[in-house]
Amino acid sequence: MGRMILSLGIIVGGLIVGQIFHLAVKNERTRTRNDRLMTTIRNIIVFYVTPIILLGAFWIVDIRNPALISLPFICILSLLFGSALALLYSKIAKHDKLKTGAFFCCGSATNIGAFGGLLTFAFLGEPGYAFCVLFFVLGAPFMYAFVFPVSGYFSRTTAKQGIFKKLITDKAIIIFFATMFVGFLLNFLSVKRPAFYAPLNEYLIPISSFFLVAALGYTMRFSKIRRYPKEIAVMFAIKYVLTPILIIGISLLLGLQGYGDGTLFKALVIMSFLPVGFNALIPINIYGLHRDLGNSCWIVSTLSLIIVVPVVYLVLF
Repeated sequence: MGRMILSLGIIVGGLIVGQIFHLAVKNERTRTRNDRLMTTIRNIIVFYVTPIILLGAFWIVDIRNPALISLPFICILSLLFGSALALLYSKIAKHDKLKTGAFFCCGSATNIGAFGGLLTFAFLGEPGYAFCVLFFVLGAPFMYAFVFPVSGYFSRTTAKQGIFKKLITDKAIIIFFATMFVGFLLNFLSVKRPAFYAPLNEYLIPISSFFLVAALGYTMRFSKIRRYPKEIAVMFAIKYVLTPILIIGISLLLGLQGYGDGTLFKALVIMSFLPVGFNALIPINIYGLHRDLGNSCWIVSTLSLIIVVPVVYLVLF
């Protein structure tokens, strides 16, 4: 119960702190200062703190477990499923191209990084966190190779964004795969991980998660949410009802609930109940899609974690 309270405290506290910084913006000078601060925080976490965490997690995960191979493919299948459902609803609702593109982006993106990592670690420790990272190992390639091109189809602009060049030159992606390789290599060679690593990650993961959530809270804008009740309800169903049914169903069919001590299956259950990812807003802004719709779905699905997290915890534990 204490870990659930900790995770909820990080989520709620981080969002509140982010909003405080947003409300503190009084003029262009303070906006520029706060924007720069949030960007700096994100960069420090992504480029310096996260690699330390990932190295330690990959160092101890059980790489002999053949079930690990299935994780990235379950993830991609779930993202494609969300994409298809979003497009189906847009067709039924007769959305215009900009709304369809924005809704598609929301269905295609899940916030596994900030919230998935936090919750799997809080509930399951480092092994759960490692499973979370492996689950989303193809997430960035999926965004650049699939979500961005499809999003561009719904745009009114024809500007090329060089997405494939971005895929192979993105610093964060390069660091991620390099860290994963080193961690697995140390694991394979049976190099003993230093004793300080476990208590170090006990602090790094919740602290870094708090600052990432605060950065998300800083970007939230609530003024237009009331305009899209149907879309928000459908996106909630996609993220918190239909996608969990798919992921848990596939996991049961593959017999993943029988591997090890059950940590892998529990991690998959947790990762099936996650909100719209912030990265959905990137193609929405790049291609000039419907920002208010995308922002509203992202905000409400994120805030819904306050209710969803306790339910998932009580079911699993």
